[in-house]
Amino acid sequence: MHNIISRVPISFYKDHKYFRHIVEILSNHPGEDALLALHAAVLTHGSTILSVGMNKPKSNGLVRAYAPHDRMTIHAEVDCILKARKKHDLTGTTIYVGRKLKRHDLFSMSKPCATCHAIMKQYGVRHVFYTNEFGSIEYFDTRKEYIKDPLWHVLKEV
Repeated sequence: MHNIISRVPISFYKDHKYFRHIVEILSNHPGEDALLALHAAVLTHGSTILSVGMNKPKSNGLVRAYAPHDRMTIHAEVDCILKARKKHDLTGTTIYVGRKLKRHDLFSMSKPCATCHAIMKQYGVRHVFYTNEFGSIEYFDTRKEYIKDPLWHVLKEV
């Protein structure tokens, strides 16, 4: 017999400061037609928000070089880091990531991909909070968890 875990509605996050901020960002996300899901990220140092980011159908050198199709996007985590990296030292920062499917008012899996993980680690982001497939909040420390990324050698040059 399988345990059935219900999904957590977005209203659940109203008491969590940074995920509440993600809910606000997602409610105002332009919802590009090219996007299947809406992602938002909040980068903090202590209690200060350094930047916010959203996924968007944009391109850069890495996307152009390695995109397997034309639906590549800048991930919310990368957008957040790109906005903050020249203004702040990101060492020891915390990032919060949320994903909402466009058709539902529920959070879903937003664990950063291997490339985003490598970029966060490269810039010193240490703590990562994200929503899992059931909408619950999970955590990992970039110094302790490593997601193998076949593009790591390329990211050193970006």
